[in-house]
Formats: sequence, structure tokens, C-alpha cells
Amino acid sequence: MSQIKELLSLKCKAKTSKDFLNIDQIDEALKVNLAQKVHFLMGKSRENRDKLSKKDFINSAYALDIVKLSNAHIRYVAFWYFKNKLDDQTAVKCPNNKKNLTNLCKLYGLNQLYLDSISCYESGYFIDDLASIAHKEGTAFSEMIIQAIKAINLELRP
Repeated sequence: MSQIKELLSLKCKAKTSKDFLNIDQIDEALKVNLAQKVHFLMGKSRENRDKLSKKDFINSAYALDIVKLSNAHIRYVAFWYFKNKLDDQTAVKCPNNKKNLTNLCKLYGLNQLYLDSISCYESGYFIDDLASIAHKEGTAFSEMIIQAIKAINLELRP
């Protein structure tokens, strides 16, 4: 629970699309996205503890939110395992393969973030002075993510 609160207090440090080429930035954004979803469901569970049975909460009232959380979780776990395997020095010996796999890992994470970054906005991770500055300059966080995806694609397929 304390880790969720810590994640939800973070603000995105990315100022340009190049910042989203950092795999740790992608990891942080995906974790905040997931933490917000968990926080939302835990809050709704506490609110409805006396109103709904556990079965009704899971199977009816918040079933769609639970499915969305489950999907986001398994996608983050896949990203996390991919990233951690790349950190293992013995896993991939060829530097070119490691570079390409790292780019594919970033691409996977950015794609997940682009498809579902609503919780990053809801938590305030993507909302700050930077967001209003970025918006005035015509570059929202989702646009920065798309630009980062394009940059990785160019690197993978020159």
C-alpha cells in the first residue's frame, strides 16, 4: 500500500519525446498507471464494503474495471520480465541483438502506455505545470509517446 501511495505521488519527469526513450521512464509510467488502477479499485471496494457483497462487487459492479486491471497487470508483468532479462548480462551476448531487443522492449512498453495512459492522467502523473507548458507548445504526453515510438521504429527499420 505504501508503494502505491509513493508511485501515485510521482510526477512525470519527461519533457521531450527523447525522455520517453529511456526504458526506466517507460517502466515508471507503466507502474504509476497500474498503481492508479489498483488504488481506484481498492477505494471502491472500501466504499462499497457495506453495500455490496464481495461476489457482487467482483462479478457485477466493478467487473469491467477488474478485467482492465488484470489486463494492464499482465502486460506490465510481460514488460517487466522482458526488461529484467535484458538487464541480465549473460542473457544476450551479442550487442546488436541486445540493442534491438531493448528497442523492442521499449516499443512494447510505449505501445501499452499509448493505448492506456488514462490512469497516468487521473493520478496526476501526466498533469503538472509541464503538461500545461507541453500543451501550449502543442506537445501533449501522448504526442511525446508517439514521437518516441516513431524514433524507435526508425532505429529498428532504417
